[in-house]
Amino acid sequence: MKISRFQLKLTAAFVGLLLIPTLILGWVGGKLLTRGLDLLVGQKVERALNRSLTMVQRMRHVEEEGIRSVLREIVERVEAGDPLKGCLEEMRETYRLDSAEEIGHSEVFGRVFLGERRVSFDPWVVMHGDVLSGVIRLDSAKGGGVVVSRTLDSELIGGIADVSEALGIYRRMGSLRAQGRYVIVLASIGVVGLLIVIGAGVGVFVTRRITRPISALVEGTQEVARGNLSFRVEAEAKDEIGALIESFNRMTEDLRSNREKLLQAERMAAWRDVARRIAHEIKNPLTPIELSMVRLGRRLDRSDEAYARLFDECSAAIRRQVESLRDMASEFSEFARMPEPKRTPCDLNGIVEEVLRLHGMEERNIEVRTELAESLPTVMGDEDQLRRVLMNLVKNAVEAMPEGGTLRVSSASEGDYVRVGIVDTGVGMSGETARKLFDPYFTTKRKGTGLGMAIVKGIVEGHGGEIEVESVEGEGAEVVVRVPLGSPARE
Repeated sequence: MKISRFQLKLTAAFVGLLLIPTLILGWVGGKLLTRGLDLLVGQKVERALNRSLTMVQRMRHVEEEGIRSVLREIVERVEAGDPLKGCLEEMRETYRLDSAEEIGHSEVFGRVFLGERRVSFDPWVVMHGDVLSGVIRLDSAKGGGVVVSRTLDSELIGGIADVSEALGIYRRMGSLRAQGRYVIVLASIGVVGLLIVIGAGVGVFVTRRITRPISALVEGTQEVARGNLSFRVEAEAKDEIGALIESFNRMTEDLRSNREKLLQAERMAAWRDVARRIAHEIKNPLTPIELSMVRLGRRLDRSDEAYARLFDECSAAIRRQVESLRDMASEFSEFARMPEPKRTPCDLNGIVEEVLRLHGMEERNIEVRTELAESLPTVMGDEDQLRRVLMNLVKNAVEAMPEGGTLRVSSASEGDYVRVGIVDTGVGMSGETARKLFDPYFTTKRKGTGLGMAIVKGIVEGHGGEIEVESVEGEGAEVVVRVPLGSPARE
């Protein structure tokens, strides 16, 4: 990545500000670590560890003596005549032993409990893990014995191991005390160096965070100066620069929107001028053509029936084409002048039902499903123009289903608007076609002027509303019209 001169200066200043406190921190840290090492490896610590080890060992010794005392008491009570079984039960409960039981022949017990050692008349105590067990011989004649066991506190056993391990580590650390000082010094130097490197990296990062939005904003102004009003500054910032970037993006978006509206208005004005001229050029010869056909019909000699019949057929065809051209000229003329709507209270549900009745859906094998909202608010609009909008949209939907299908028409109240949706299951259209659908003179039909949807859009926008279309090729289309309850006048 390219770094500007300003970024280099800002980074150097940041590193310079960071260097002094870093050196001080390294020196103080080294002193603290050396002092801590002296405290850690001092004689007081060694004495404390030794005392701790002696203490836990004494606790274990106390537990062992307790087991020996229990064994001696059992022998004394048995010799005094107490039943062995009852004595063992009582001792188990009194001294909270894990077990207290009689063992058979001493040689068997010795092999199991103490290897090859024979059981003696003196108490013998051993440790297995955290279980302290003791054994004593009862009677030389019987050769039996008694074994008792108790599980020691895990913290005691762990304490012995931990203190022993800590003492061993401490003694090894004592031999490394001199080397530790050098290690601390080197570590301090390394930490200081690392902090400087990190500081430089952070400096570069911070300066980039500061300068990147400004650079992006400069680039944005250059793009706008070239006429690219679609450019957006994508740099992230949450301070005053972020607010400036957001304002810049809003400004370019407003400029782009206003430019598109202006271009659209200019295009519509140009198309209307073309439509006005076309309407004039079409209308001029229609009347003379029609009058000429009437005159020829009056002077026709009908004695020749075959010729007269041919003349009548041709004359009717010419009249039909003249009427078609007259309708086309009227459509051009209407698009050219786009009259202001004459606003009166309109019931859109009633207009929808009327339009659907006029299209004879059953004959076309089309199922109609209506979802019209009850108590739909009336809108202020031109009923004839709104009827033409819905007629055109329903007609297009029907023509998109030549083999039949389903037509769904719905209405609903949406805040200050009334929404009418028309959905068909016809052939649909591509995304490119949907984007051009409202352009004047654009059509996908073999016959037509391409002004129908342009007029529809002009009427809807003239009422202060909006129209949008969504379609998937081969799956149908949906057209949504929104008309405000109180429509503003056309600007």
